Amino acid sequence: MATKINDDADNTMTTNNDDAVTMATKINDYADTTVTTNNDDAANTRTTDHDDARTTASTTHYIFFNNKVIKTTVTKSYEAVYDFIQEVRGDHRKHLVVGLETEWRTISAHGKRKKSYKTAILQLCVGTRCLVFQIYHADGIPIILKDFLVCPHCKFLGADVSRDVHRLINDYGLRVQNAVDLQEFGIRKGYGSKSSKPALKLLVKELLGADMEKDNKDIHLSWGREVLTSEHITYATIDAFASAELGNPMGITAMIV
Repeated sequence: MATKINDDADNTMTTNNDDAVTMATKINDYADTTVTTNNDDAANTRTTDHDDARTTASTTHYIFFNNKVIKTTVTKSYEAVYDFIQEVRGDHRKHLVVGLETEWRTISAHGKRKKSYKTAILQLCVGTRCLVFQIYHADGIPIILKDFLVCPHCKFLGADVSRDVHRLINDYGLRVQNAVDLQEFGIRKGYGSKSSKPALKLLVKELLGADMEKDNKDIHLSWGREVLTSEHITYATIDAFASAELGNPMGITAMIV
């Protein structure tokens, strides 16, 4: 799961219905936009700069996917992570279904075949609020993040999530409690098998009726860059958002039994 990084630090919005247009009007006062299509419904992806990503630790982006507007914070900042978790948890520490994904960067290569990887990005999504945490470049990891990942009132959903859990503990000492593998639930729903597990893209298509752009292999090459492009931000946001959204059709609730 990694993307090719351009030098441009665009922010991405994807719009595909009238509700999305309403939200788009709120942010059209910012910089230039570029448009592409991302699914069979001719949903548009638009990119708007809110901040200069080269000089600020955090930027805000609006991503439109599957008739939803996702507000994404992209950050290297300890404080921004703290603020995000405080926002999604609220004052009552409510039960939450959280989409969880990670992206990695190559940190060394010895010869042609041996490569070493380290987690560069941690994505978390609750409802339509998403965090893209550039943990590799972060100015610190707040205690509240460590506590959130082991919160007994939260379930963390992801495809092949055990791989993300393994890397987070190995790379940063971050333990994830109550991780739920969407591929295993997909198999129970009749998609794929133990020997051929269903990809996130397939589950999203079959259960949410939405198309994900997962075919750009170049996007997997440079998650470790300090400035993420619009492609990276869209990809990272939709991965985490879709993971959380799949909880509903799969019957996954936040209640721990």
